[in-house]
Amino acid sequence: MDTVDKEKSSKNAQILKTMLERFKRSEEFFVDIRKEALDDSKFRAGEQWPADISALRNIEKRPCLTINRLPQYVKQITNEQRQNRMAIAVHPVDDKGDPETAKVIQGIIQHIEKDSRADHAYDTAFEHCVSMSFGYIRIITEYVNTTSFDQKLVIKRVPNPFSVYLDPDSTENDGSDLEWGFVVENFSKEKFQRQHPKADLTSINDWTSVSTSPGWIQDDSVRIAEYFYKEYVEKRLVMLKTGEIGFSDKKGLEVLTERMVRIPVVHWCKTNGLEILESTIWPGDFIPIVPVYGDEVIVNGKRGFESIYRHAKDSQRMYNYWATAETEMIALAPKAPWIGAEGQFEGLESKWQQANTKSFAYLEYRPVSLAGIAAPPPQRNIQEPPISAITVARQHASEDIKATTGIYDAGMGASGNERSGKAIMARAHQGQVSNFHFLDNFTKSLRQVGRILINALPKVYNKTSVLRIMGEDDESRVIQVSGSSVEKSPASSGVEKIYDLSLGAYDIISDSGPNYASRRHQALENIIQLTNNYPKLFDVIGDLLVKHMNWSGASDISARLRKLVPPHLLETTNKEQTPESLNAMVQQQNQLIQQLTQALNETQEVLEKKKLELDSKEKIASDKIKLALLELMVNNDSADDRTLLSSMLSRLAAQEQADRNPPASPPQTASVAAPPEEVMAAA
Repeated sequence: MDTVDKEKSSKNAQILKTMLERFKRSEEFFVDIRKEALDDSKFRAGEQWPADISALRNIEKRPCLTINRLPQYVKQITNEQRQNRMAIAVHPVDDKGDPETAKVIQGIIQHIEKDSRADHAYDTAFEHCVSMSFGYIRIITEYVNTTSFDQKLVIKRVPNPFSVYLDPDSTENDGSDLEWGFVVENFSKEKFQRQHPKADLTSINDWTSVSTSPGWIQDDSVRIAEYFYKEYVEKRLVMLKTGEIGFSDKKGLEVLTERMVRIPVVHWCKTNGLEILESTIWPGDFIPIVPVYGDEVIVNGKRGFESIYRHAKDSQRMYNYWATAETEMIALAPKAPWIGAEGQFEGLESKWQQANTKSFAYLEYRPVSLAGIAAPPPQRNIQEPPISAITVARQHASEDIKATTGIYDAGMGASGNERSGKAIMARAHQGQVSNFHFLDNFTKSLRQVGRILINALPKVYNKTSVLRIMGEDDESRVIQVSGSSVEKSPASSGVEKIYDLSLGAYDIISDSGPNYASRRHQALENIIQLTNNYPKLFDVIGDLLVKHMNWSGASDISARLRKLVPPHLLETTNKEQTPESLNAMVQQQNQLIQQLTQALNETQEVLEKKKLELDSKEKIASDKIKLALLELMVNNDSADDRTLLSSMLSRLAAQEQADRNPPASPPQTASVAAPPEEVMAAA
């Protein structure tokens, strides 16, 4: 063995030693958390009776009912998350960040999510978070196809959260401060030998003779672990007198200031505890495992997590017990025993033994005397069981389940004392607020997923690449991106420019609400209602209305309707807008909103005081339509919807102005579109 092989072998041995120590430490630290989570998982699956009581009742052939009410409370929270899916939004955070590049990065992330079917990973992690106190999301790299050397980022689902072991020193809810972590899986002997034919373990027939840490290598199975860990490289960060900042080890530069920084390097290796099977460098600064934790609790300095029904188990057990007792009481009530004097059943035993199971027309008995007095005939020992008391106790147990989960009848859709729609929504909102911490923790984890993707993108696309990205409205776009490690080639034909993913800093914001399809459908309903109330509005915005409809031929009809719109109502487009033009756009829109608000206030004042009669019903309808559009624009968070509504307001105002003062020649009026948030901030 040469020197290089010896050094590699020695390094691998040190990595394995550290890996086994860290795995054992994580296993011991999280043992209580995992034990409680496993109990939660079994409890939800229906194992809700203590084992000794269940066994005893089965021996006595007594009922042992499980009326599992907890899954509906879990689904109430998880389905709320599915209806209002989080969206990852990217925005620049320094002067080098480009808003347009931020939109491109966001489009790439949305493409990764759709290509990875990330909603499966998100739903699974959140379901585990709610039902067993923790879940996980993974980000990995894969080759684009079997004939390519290009890689892509993929968001992976973790179906078994017990397969993940993380650094116990991590304190952040999103795992952003993780220094190492494991994802393990048990392989059968046949599967391991098939996937790793060149491994040292494959050449060993008797695995029982292999000496390693407990639990890693069994007679017919082996634990395979993906091990992520960070190492740090010190680099010299310099600021030149020119203002340029970068890493450099060269002396003699005109340096203004400098400092040493520690740059993380994330390593990945696959191991069976005995040898390292594969290894590589992860293209990012974070451990690509994102935890989604439930309700965090700290007792005596030790961290723990709780599921939605961690404290509802006793109430559920009580509910099961009282339901069982109620059923048992009612079932045994008709089987009350017959009581008679000794000798009254002599010779008739077989018939009396079946008296509780068969219906006889008559039952005979032998009359006997006790102390010379005739004994009365046999009678049933009838006793009314306390069923009503058991039913009340069962109802109390049901109320306890609601109290411990924080979800009451209104939150489950049941009718209550509320009569108005606002009151019903307020009661349902109370249940959502009491469990909002689960959704908030998931939001934090989703932001970390976005940060990991942003951090890894420049290294994955480390050469000039042409990508097709897709927005939430399913409109595709071809863009060209590059990393900083290569020389940028000229932009391809059909591509506007090359976006440098490594230039500038970007961060993630997450928001929840109806998805794009729901918001689009709701906007269409509102606009159609407006056009029904004010048919003249269709002549002004008919092309915009049809454009936002999702059916075949809508774009063609929209283009044809656009030709019918008066030219002075059509907006002008300018792809290369300057800050001055954007500032003017903001001021123009603000002036328009102020003018409309003032006009509407004056109109409302006139209507309330009844001091002035309106010219026509058309004027009233026009003011109402402008008020409704203005309220929709102010209360709507979507930039696209605000742009559409602003365009409608502009056209209405221009049309009224044209009706009052017909121009000699049709002027061109620029539309007032709602600018993006960063433009508003700059203005």
